[in-house]
Amino acid sequence: MKTRTNTELNFFYFFISFSLILTFSINTFATTIDEDFSKENALENLTWIGTTEKFTLYKKGDSQELRIVGDENASDSAYLVTSTEILDEITWEATFRTSASLSKNNFSTFILHSETSDIFSDENKMLFVKVGGSGKDICLCLGNWIEYESLLCSNKDSIPLDFPLNVRIQKNKDNLFSLHAQRTEMENEYIPLGETAIDLDCENEGFSGFAAKFTKTNYNKFYFDNLKIYNPQQPDTTTLYVNQIETSPQVITLNQDGVDDEFIIKYPESFIGFTAHISIFNSSGIEVCRLLNNETLNDDGFLRWNGTDNNNRIVPIGLYIIVIDLVNTSTGERFQDKKVCVVS
Repeated sequence: MKTRTNTELNFFYFFISFSLILTFSINTFATTIDEDFSKENALENLTWIGTTEKFTLYKKGDSQELRIVGDENASDSAYLVTSTEILDEITWEATFRTSASLSKNNFSTFILHSETSDIFSDENKMLFVKVGGSGKDICLCLGNWIEYESLLCSNKDSIPLDFPLNVRIQKNKDNLFSLHAQRTEMENEYIPLGETAIDLDCENEGFSGFAAKFTKTNYNKFYFDNLKIYNPQQPDTTTLYVNQIETSPQVITLNQDGVDDEFIIKYPESFIGFTAHISIFNSSGIEVCRLLNNETLNDDGFLRWNGTDNNNRIVPIGLYIIVIDLVNTSTGERFQDKKVCVVS
């Protein structure tokens, strides 16, 4: 049997890693998002976690939107989220469209803030807007996918459901949330639907995106567009830099032989003093190790990952994504990147 050389293995892992980083769904914690899905590579502008195989881009006239394409032979649910950060003052906006007959088994959701990337987990906690359902209304909800409390709801008297439907949620520094909606073909402005105080009691970092539950006859009838998350009081200070972070080796072996036992992250002198949030995710989108949690980069110029998780256990063999988010708290400048590491 032919034995592969290290060069062949590295090339193989590079090819797999490159493919993964193009399609895998991990993003740095973004404070500003403005995605209208209009470009052919729109799903690569942000990186996504979830049932990615059930989402596609759908051409609608001169525009393009996100569309769920499930299994036409079975009832199902689908979701797509990206890493975000909740701010003291923040606004979420999105557009919904569906030709499905809404019911308790056919509805859309706008995930505002989920504690984990697995929104279907019973242990997850999330704040979301549910459009449709048994009441056929718009509700701001808190809980998990199965059990949740409807904190604020519209009804057919305040704004009958009609699509396309724009939804806006605003949060101020006092944790007062307001819900607004606009039927694009009927109103020129958003209609206020109410407000309520909510104590989220959660980490600032989380996940935002879309989800839907549908029966098999509605497997391809849910659409989403115009995702915006921003602080209305502050301009966007995010700056994206390229190739500022170097990593090596591409493949680490955890056999403690002193050769390629650690993954090294090297950063330039210009990043010293930046506040860093660096997490490591497996190929399923689950965080296995938080290397730095809003800590200041020192003048060492490098960080090490020894292939262990948050409980100091050696991780399984496989592909891992290193998500890097650095912020200059003085200027607001931000660096975001992701790297791939293979544990063999």
